[in-house]
Amino acid sequence: MSQRVQDLYEEKEFEGLLEGARMNAANDWEESFVADMKDRYTQYGRRMFISDTQNDHLERIANDE
Repeated sequence: MSQRVQDLYEEKEFEGLLEGARMNAANDWEESFVADMKDRYTQYGRRMFISDTQNDHLERIANDE
């Protein structure tokens, strides 16, 4: 299921999650995934849709799991 970022996070909270994921990306796939999420956020802002799986991946990378 997809939800809008604005329904899941406060603005600064999601931006911090993206930055944490960018800093912790450990391989090419993670770097590409985070860059894509950041580009989509830049384009759509908090109206961006994110799937549960994408959100799980982003949180896992940000938390260095």
